[in-house]
Amino acid sequence: MLATPRLQPVVGGLAAAGVAALAAGLAVRVAALVAGGVGLAGGAYAAWFLVRGGDVDTRSPLYGVGLLVAAELAFAALERRTARLEPGTATRRVAIGGLLALASVGLTALVLAAAAAPADGGVPLQAVGLAAALAALAVVAVLGRAR
Repeated sequence: MLATPRLQPVVGGLAAAGVAALAAGLAVRVAALVAGGVGLAGGAYAAWFLVRGGDVDTRSPLYGVGLLVAAELAFAALERRTARLEPGTATRRVAIGGLLALASVGLTALVLAAAAAPADGGVPLQAVGLAAALAALAVVAVLGRAR
């Protein structure tokens, strides 16, 4: 097991590198740095989860949606603002982003609930888990297609 206090500074360094890369990417307007920063932040959370050990973290949907919102805001900040936006574009983007964030939290909570359920739940419970996993994949596919 990796649960050891000696590795905690490594996780902190990974998180700090993610924040630094995100800030640098925003400062110099380089999308690859922004993506790397968000990726490092996600990696830091995964490493922290491994280092601390224990059961499934029930707050992980909130971390995930936080990374999603941070990435969306960072990439929106990188977009060039040379052309005029159509009326209502900003409101529409905020509404769609909010709905995606809520859907992400709901779906990941459903997947976690299915994962935490006893394995002897039978076919109905397995069907719920499969439906949740497919819904999560559908959201990822929609997000990927939107880009």
